[in-house]
Amino acid sequence: MRRCPALKGAAPIRLGIDIVAVGRIRRLARERAFLDRVFTDVEMERAGTAADRAVCLSRAFAVKEACMKALGTGWADGVGWKEIETTADGPAATCAQLHGRAKELAGGAEPLVSAANTDELAAAMAVLVGRRPQRGAP
Repeated sequence: MRRCPALKGAAPIRLGIDIVAVGRIRRLARERAFLDRVFTDVEMERAGTAADRAVCLSRAFAVKEACMKALGTGWADGVGWKEIETTADGPAATCAQLHGRAKELAGGAEPLVSAANTDELAAAMAVLVGRRPQRGAP
């Protein structure tokens, strides 16, 4: 594989993208066990004040999935749903904070995220810049 000369010496970029059906999250959100497993208290509080709770939860879910993909884990490698917490930076901007194993796997990189939605779909993209730590490294 040829490398792009413009990126020579640049830090590696890890990207994750996810799209989720709002209707799916609306159905899953009827189960308290799902909400307790996936969303933090802060995320649940924010969703409770949103115009459409399911859309808000769908955006948060898509951000979490996108971050997991950028970390290279999916749901594996010991990363729990609540270790990726969505936060708001203003009325429309979405941010993410990593905790625990997710933060360790990010190697100090903070995720840059973007999320968007319609009434039917929520999508998110997460970018991590920097090398992933070696497995087993402190």
